[in-house]
Amino acid sequence: MIKSTFGMLLVLGLVGVGLEASTRADADVLVGSWTWSWKDGMGVTHNHVLEVEGTGDKLAARERFDDGAPIRVDDLKMTGQKVSFSSLRDGRRAAYSGTLKGKDLIDGMVTVTDDGQPQEFGWQAKKEPVKK
Repeated sequence: MIKSTFGMLLVLGLVGVGLEASTRADADVLVGSWTWSWKDGMGVTHNHVLEVEGTGDKLAARERFDDGAPIRVDDLKMTGQKVSFSSLRDGRRAAYSGTLKGKDLIDGMVTVTDDGQPQEFGWQAKKEPVKK
């Protein structure tokens, strides 16, 4: 009984390690530059770039809005195919959540909170091809 319990715990432990390693490796698909744009109420198109670098659970990201300076993203997460992060710029918080579709598209929603008033919008980012 003790041998079989130990064996089962060992197998479960190895499965858990494999899943954790797989999740970290899967997050590597986020590494690169992701772009998206949207039009404001005046019809002006605004562009965003999310630059992700690192590997596994050691990813770092910064987000750039139009021609402004990039800001650091502290909370980039990937769980399964779900991606989330937020940015705070000039008192306006944007909380992004989406689903990775393939290796080069994130489709989801962004909640923008300005003066305590949240608004939700559709959001879709495309990964830029790696330049050689």
